This record gives sequence, structure tokens and C-alpha cells, in this order.
Amino acid sequence: MGKQALYFDEAERLFVHDSYSIPMLVEHFRGRVSERSFHDWKIKGNWEAKRKKAEELKQSIQDMLLKLAKIALKNAIEDPDPQNIYAAMAAVGKMGQKGFMDLIGSVDQEPEQEEEKATLADMMEILQKKLEG
Repeated sequence: MGKQALYFDEAERLFVHDSYSIPMLVEHFRGRVSERSFHDWKIKGNWEAKRKKAEELKQSIQDMLLKLAKIALKNAIEDPDPQNIYAAMAAVGKMGQKGFMDLIGSVDQEPEQEEEKATLADMMEILQKKLEG
């Protein structure tokens, strides 16, 4: 069985979906596949176009999740019943720190009120203040 049959699919996945570069692939496969082979596979498999499409899809999904989290957070602020608060916290919990800060900065906040917070405790304090009104 040739090295392409053994390693092509995994190398493509790493390049397209995990944003590995060719040197990173060479390191990952540690001598089992040459750099030249990766370059050939990249061209043959049209990996750059696939990577671009995957990144666009990922960004689109992230944008949709941000919109859904905004809706959940606004609902929790406007009507702080346990179900709305739980939905907002679940959405926020899936976003990560950067996504949460983007969300907080975009929910009914005046530009001069924007704060740069670095810790989860600080972010939770911002959320609590918004929920308290």
C-alpha cells in the first residue's frame, strides 16, 4: 500500500480543516511523507480551495451562533426568568472568551461604555450588571 493511500486523507484533513501548513505536515508525519509529496497532493487535491471553502463555512456558522447568542442574551436581559437566563448562559458558554466579549460589546451598549475585560470573572460581572439593569 502506497503512502498516498495511507496518509493522503489525514494530511488533507489537517491542511484543510486544522490549518496545517506544509512544514507542519512534514513535522506531523515525521519522515513518512516528503515535503514534495505534500505539495503534489495539495495541487492534486485542490486543498487551497477546499481550505478557503471550509473557512468561509466556519465563519458563517460562527456568525449564526453569535446572532443566536445575542437573541438569547437580549431575551434574558428583557425578561430575566430562569429559562431565558439558562438559555443565555448555555449560549455564552459555547462561545469562548473572544466570542463572549464580542457579544457583550454588541448588546445594547453605548460605545463609551465598552470595557476590555480579560477574565471570566470580569465577563460574568458584566453579564450580571446587564441582567440587573
